[in-house]
Amino acid sequence: MNRNIVIILLSTAFLFLICNTLSSCKQGCRDATATNYCFDCDSDCSKSDCCNCCTYSNNPNPNPNPQNEKGAVIFWTSTTNYGFITVTLNGSQNTITTAQTFQPPCLSSYGAYYYLKVGSHTYSASSQSGKVWSGNLTVANGCNRVLLN
Repeated sequence: MNRNIVIILLSTAFLFLICNTLSSCKQGCRDATATNYCFDCDSDCSKSDCCNCCTYSNNPNPNPNPQNEKGAVIFWTSTTNYGFITVTLNGSQNTITTAQTFQPPCLSSYGAYYYLKVGSHTYSASSQSGKVWSGNLTVANGCNRVLLN
């Protein structure tokens, strides 16, 4: 019995080490309002107890080079009438797969997510049921939401 426990413990430790070694996880701040926002990070260390990695500025324009400013955009829907909705923005497509009864956070899987330069952008969207949307979006620094209903 003790031998089985030792084998299980060693196997678990081995798998843990292998998984951590092979992981390509990039950890960083996933709050779009932070000055050190990390768009392509896989996990959010700002929500863990061991890290306080997000930084914020009281300066409304902390970037001395405004043409490099970016904003997060999430397209979402609150109705199930349309099925999946495909959003096209700047040649990139994302799909809304579920309806939400609440306004989702920018950094979520509840909608079609983009990270864009601040300014004007044109989008289009179409649903499985045939509903079509199009329009212009002015992206501001921080979180921007577009409700498709």
